[in-house]
Amino acid sequence: MPTSSSTSSKELKATSRRQVLTAAAWSVPVIATAVAAPAQAASRVRGIDGWVEVQWDGNRVYLDGRGSYPDRGLWVTDTNPGDTITNATITFYLSVTAVATWTAQGGNDGAWSLPVNIGTSTIAGTPVRGYTTTYNFAAFPVTPVSPITMLNNNLHWRTNTGFGNSLVWARRSVTVNGEVLSFLRGPVSPNNNRRSATPEATAQIEQITGSALL
Repeated sequence: MPTSSSTSSKELKATSRRQVLTAAAWSVPVIATAVAAPAQAASRVRGIDGWVEVQWDGNRVYLDGRGSYPDRGLWVTDTNPGDTITNATITFYLSVTAVATWTAQGGNDGAWSLPVNIGTSTIAGTPVRGYTTTYNFAAFPVTPVSPITMLNNNLHWRTNTGFGNSLVWARRSVTVNGEVLSFLRGPVSPNNNRRSATPEATAQIEQITGSALL
């Protein structure tokens, strides 16, 4: 029996709608969440990905990148052999805008420079002061591989006193084949414990009372 024009029209509309929905599903951008993902989940943000532990002891802020992939450490995503990776930096923003001095802690090997004060700004209306650390490719070279390239993550610093209640954000930036890849993650605070992790043994001596991964 021939198909009626009405039935054919409905089928065409249904087919067209399925095609639109399929296209939409593939075109939805991947949006990075702050730090609330489970520890075992890969965050997969293009650029310098990974996790740095932020710790508070009531007076100071500690930054600790040591640990093993995928729950701790730093790496560049979506890389391939032969890529050129340069200009890797992380800027940590503290909501306490007094100038912090940073001191290297145990396990820090100098692959990342001590954070340098870059002045004040605002994030979502919150006054912050930024501190930038730069990766030393000359002393700690990397060989790009697929799909991720690991960076030395033995960074471990603490501030002087007066920063124990500070919110902390991190802006990661790296240049891959001439393209600058940058994103902001945070904030974390002493009270949210998102992506929390057990502090290192050396940190426990300092009586760390809160931690979160950024």
